[in-house]
Amino acid sequence: MTSSDRAVRDLITAKDPNQPLEVRVAAGARLWDQIKHAQAALEPLKADLRTEAKLRLNGATGATTIEGTGMTRVVVTVPEASIQIIKDTNMASLKQELGPAVFASMFEEVITYKCKPAAAVRIHKLSSKDQSAVFSAVREVEGTPRVSFQFAGSDILEMHSDSETDITKE
Repeated sequence: MTSSDRAVRDLITAKDPNQPLEVRVAAGARLWDQIKHAQAALEPLKADLRTEAKLRLNGATGATTIEGTGMTRVVVTVPEASIQIIKDTNMASLKQELGPAVFASMFEEVITYKCKPAAAVRIHKLSSKDQSAVFSAVREVEGTPRVSFQFAGSDILEMHSDSETDITKE
Protein backbone atom coordinates (compact mmCIF):
# COMPACT_ATOMS: atom_id res chain seq x y z
CA MET A 1 0.00 0.00 0.00
CA THR A 2 1.41 3.39 -0.96
CA SER A 3 1.63 6.32 1.43
CA SER A 4 -0.98 8.06 -0.71
CA ASP A 5 -3.36 5.12 -0.21
CA ARG A 6 -2.69 5.21 3.53
CA ALA A 7 -3.37 8.95 3.62
CA VAL A 8 -6.70 8.53 1.83
CA ARG A 9 -7.69 5.73 4.15
CA ASP A 10 -6.69 7.81 7.18
CA LEU A 11 -8.70 10.79 5.89
CA ILE A 12 -11.78 8.58 5.62
CA THR A 13 -11.19 6.92 8.99
CA ALA A 14 -10.50 10.15 10.90
CA LYS A 15 -13.83 11.68 9.97
CA ASP A 16 -15.93 8.51 10.27
CA PRO A 17 -17.95 8.76 13.51
CA ASN A 18 -18.76 5.04 13.25
CA GLN A 19 -15.12 4.11 13.81
CA PRO A 20 -13.90 3.64 17.40
CA LEU A 21 -12.32 6.81 18.77
CA GLU A 22 -8.98 5.02 19.31
CA VAL A 23 -8.85 4.07 15.62
CA ARG A 24 -9.69 7.65 14.61
CA VAL A 25 -6.95 8.96 16.93
CA ALA A 26 -4.40 6.68 15.25
CA ALA A 27 -5.51 7.90 11.82
CA GLY A 28 -5.35 11.49 13.04
CA ALA A 29 -1.86 11.01 14.44
CA ARG A 30 -0.62 9.65 11.13
CA LEU A 31 -2.25 12.54 9.23
CA TRP A 32 -0.78 15.06 11.68
CA ASP A 33 2.67 13.59 11.10
CA GLN A 34 2.21 13.82 7.33
CA ILE A 35 1.13 17.46 7.63
CA LYS A 36 4.24 18.24 9.69
CA HIS A 37 6.51 16.59 7.13
CA ALA A 38 4.69 18.20 4.19
CA GLN A 39 5.02 21.68 5.73
CA ALA A 40 8.74 21.14 6.33
CA ALA A 41 9.22 19.85 2.78
CA LEU A 42 7.53 22.95 1.34
CA GLU A 43 9.83 25.46 3.09
CA PRO A 44 12.74 25.19 0.58
CA LEU A 45 10.25 25.42 -2.32
CA LYS A 46 8.62 28.49 -0.78
CA ALA A 47 12.04 30.16 -0.45
CA ASP A 48 12.74 29.46 -4.15
CA LEU A 49 9.31 30.79 -5.12
CA ARG A 50 9.84 34.01 -3.16
CA THR A 51 13.18 34.52 -4.89
CA GLU A 52 11.65 33.87 -8.31
CA ALA A 53 8.73 36.23 -7.62
CA LYS A 54 11.08 39.04 -6.62
CA LEU A 55 13.04 38.51 -9.85
CA ARG A 56 9.88 38.52 -11.97
CA LEU A 57 8.61 41.67 -10.30
CA ASN A 58 11.99 43.41 -10.69
CA GLY A 59 12.04 44.46 -7.06
CA ALA A 60 8.51 45.88 -7.17
CA THR A 61 5.66 44.86 -4.92
CA GLY A 62 2.62 42.97 -6.14
CA ALA A 63 1.65 39.46 -7.10
CA THR A 64 2.94 37.09 -9.74
CA THR A 65 1.73 33.69 -10.84
CA ILE A 66 4.19 30.87 -11.44
CA GLU A 67 2.83 27.99 -13.50
CA GLY A 68 3.55 24.39 -12.61
CA THR A 69 2.95 21.22 -14.57
CA GLY A 70 -0.37 19.41 -14.69
CA MET A 71 -2.52 22.56 -14.51
CA THR A 72 -1.01 23.75 -11.23
CA ARG A 73 0.18 27.17 -10.24
CA VAL A 74 1.19 29.27 -7.29
CA VAL A 75 0.55 32.93 -6.64
CA VAL A 76 3.30 34.74 -4.75
CA THR A 77 2.50 38.15 -3.31
CA VAL A 78 5.38 40.46 -2.44
CA PRO A 79 4.18 43.06 0.07
CA GLU A 80 5.38 46.62 0.41
CA ALA A 81 8.21 47.15 2.86
CA SER A 82 7.18 48.52 6.21
CA ILE A 83 8.89 49.80 9.29
CA GLN A 84 8.33 48.56 12.78
CA ILE A 85 9.45 49.52 16.23
CA ILE A 86 12.42 47.62 17.58
CA LYS A 87 11.48 45.54 20.60
CA ASP A 88 12.38 47.07 23.97
CA THR A 89 12.83 50.58 22.53
CA ASN A 90 12.30 53.24 25.18
CA MET A 91 9.50 55.09 23.42
CA ALA A 92 8.98 57.53 26.30
CA SER A 93 12.59 58.64 25.95
CA LEU A 94 12.23 58.98 22.17
CA LYS A 95 9.05 61.03 22.63
CA GLN A 96 10.86 63.35 25.01
CA GLU A 97 13.82 63.69 22.64
CA LEU A 98 11.71 64.42 19.54
CA GLY A 99 9.01 66.44 21.24
CA PRO A 100 5.32 65.45 21.41
CA ALA A 101 4.32 66.97 18.05
CA VAL A 102 7.07 65.32 15.99
CA PHE A 103 6.59 62.04 17.87
CA ALA A 104 2.82 62.09 17.26
CA SER A 105 3.38 62.61 13.53
CA MET A 106 5.18 59.26 13.30
CA PHE A 107 3.85 57.06 16.08
CA GLU A 108 0.44 56.01 17.29
CA GLU A 109 0.21 55.42 20.99
CA VAL A 110 -1.92 52.41 21.86
CA ILE A 111 -2.97 51.49 25.36
CA THR A 112 -4.16 47.93 25.90
CA TYR A 113 -5.80 46.29 28.86
CA LYS A 114 -6.11 42.68 29.89
CA CYS A 115 -7.48 40.93 32.93
CA LYS A 116 -5.00 39.81 35.53
CA PRO A 117 -4.88 36.07 36.26
CA ALA A 118 -6.71 36.31 39.61
CA ALA A 119 -9.25 38.94 38.48
CA ALA A 120 -12.22 36.56 38.74
CA VAL A 121 -11.53 35.95 42.43
CA ARG A 122 -11.17 39.67 43.10
CA ILE A 123 -14.40 40.50 41.22
CA HIS A 124 -16.41 38.25 43.50
CA LYS A 125 -15.06 40.16 46.53
CA LEU A 126 -16.34 43.50 45.19
CA SER A 127 -19.57 45.19 46.19
CA SER A 128 -22.60 44.49 44.01
CA LYS A 129 -22.34 47.96 42.47
CA ASP A 130 -18.66 47.49 41.58
CA GLN A 131 -19.28 43.96 40.31
CA SER A 132 -21.94 45.33 37.97
CA ALA A 133 -19.53 47.95 36.69
CA VAL A 134 -16.81 45.37 36.05
CA PHE A 135 -19.23 42.90 34.44
CA SER A 136 -20.26 45.59 31.97
CA ALA A 137 -16.65 45.51 30.70
CA VAL A 138 -15.69 41.82 30.94
CA ARG A 139 -17.14 38.43 30.14
CA GLU A 140 -16.04 34.90 30.81
CA VAL A 141 -14.89 33.05 27.71
CA GLU A 142 -14.34 29.33 27.69
CA GLY A 143 -11.10 28.47 25.96
CA THR A 144 -11.01 26.07 23.03
CA PRO A 145 -9.35 22.81 24.07
CA ARG A 146 -6.09 22.33 22.17
CA VAL A 147 -5.48 19.07 20.35
CA SER A 148 -1.94 17.79 19.93
CA PHE A 149 -1.52 14.43 18.26
CA GLN A 150 1.40 12.32 19.42
CA PHE A 151 3.14 10.29 16.75
CA ALA A 152 5.31 7.45 18.02
CA GLY A 153 7.27 6.95 14.82
CA SER A 154 7.25 5.25 11.47
CA ASP A 155 5.98 1.95 12.91
CA ILE A 156 2.59 3.54 13.45
CA LEU A 157 2.13 3.73 9.67
CA GLU A 158 1.92 -0.04 9.59
CA MET A 159 -0.39 -0.34 12.61
CA HIS A 160 -4.00 -0.71 11.51
CA SER A 161 -6.87 -2.45 13.22
CA ASP A 162 -9.31 -4.69 11.37
CA SER A 163 -11.92 -1.95 11.44
CA GLU A 164 -9.53 0.45 9.70
CA THR A 165 -8.84 -2.11 7.01
CA ASP A 166 -12.56 -2.79 6.52
CA ILE A 167 -13.24 0.83 5.60
CA THR A 168 -10.98 0.61 2.55
CA LYS A 169 -13.03 -2.29 1.18
CA GLU A 170 -16.17 -0.14 0.80
